[in-house]
Amino acid sequence: MAMTDIRPPTPEELSAYADGELDPQRQAEVALYLSSNEVHDAQLSADAAILGGLRTMRSKISPDSTPQRLLDAAFPKEALSFIRKRAGILVGTVAALGVLAAMLVFVSRPDMNKHDEEMADRAVAENAEYFLGPDEPSIEFGVTNLESIKNTLPTLGNPALNARRMDGTGFIYLGGRTSSIDGAGAVVLFYRDKNGERYGLTIWPDPRVNAPTPVILRASETHYWSSNGHRFAITGDNSRDQLKLFEAAYRAQSSE
Repeated sequence: MAMTDIRPPTPEELSAYADGELDPQRQAEVALYLSSNEVHDAQLSADAAILGGLRTMRSKISPDSTPQRLLDAAFPKEALSFIRKRAGILVGTVAALGVLAAMLVFVSRPDMNKHDEEMADRAVAENAEYFLGPDEPSIEFGVTNLESIKNTLPTLGNPALNARRMDGTGFIYLGGRTSSIDGAGAVVLFYRDKNGERYGLTIWPDPRVNAPTPVILRASETHYWSSNGHRFAITGDNSRDQLKLFEAAYRAQSSE
């Protein structure tokens, strides 16, 4: 069969190929395709995934069956020399690339998920910065309005709802607006401190536990944390320490 007759495998087929779940004919086609394509990485993280696979499998895979550009990045020259001296059996190109394809599927998925999460968190930061505006925040509902938040975030819980007022913290609650993140309801609550600096607190349901690194935009910065199945992101044109101070004050209010 000519290579031009083989349809490139989809990510789902790569996963099924790694698990041996394709029908025999398609399994053979994918193996042949991989053996003839050193660079099968339309996804941006493929090289990183293959490098991770090489590091994990370096004691089992012969460097002679692996593209040199990846070996140069994955191993120092001394390590390559040692592996070449010790390698007793060469792994065939098809088998090696089959292992690397499996590593691509299982190692790159977390990387892709992480990339997607970072892009989503950046969108949250940009959304809050937009509604904060250059002068005054774009307020949709007032300080006393609670129904808009409850209807948008029915699982938020009373401690977090009550904490929004930030009484006695030095942060003045101005009101908020409803929004949407990844198809789920979200709210952006606006605040001002005693120095007149403005803040936007975005809250939305998210099961992730680990908060990402801060997002720095041109005019502001966003700091994240997670609590009780929700993600919180505080955005403001102030220092990171000040944003962390806001988080500490909000957490203290919600624990009372």
